[in-house]
Amino acid sequence: MFSLIGIIGFLIGLREIVVSQRRARDAEERRAAEQQAVEKSAILDATFQNMAQGIAVFDADHNLKTFNRQYGEILELPPDFLR
Repeated sequence: MFSLIGIIGFLIGLREIVVSQRRARDAEERRAAEQQAVEKSAILDATFQNMAQGIAVFDADHNLKTFNRQYGEILELPPDFLR
């Protein structure tokens, strides 16, 4: 017969395997999500910088957060004014 201690040891070991596999899967999913976010950010930035329209983004306190080159051109600002 199996001893109670042996069964408990087996169950603890099995639990550790399951937890370890779950952590590895979660880490891989996080890495994939981070990579996808980086790729989407690059596409969005390229679109933002290459569109014909001038775009500026301000925060809730009306601070300029980001803009594209066309924004300065439309307002006829000196090139280094918005740096």
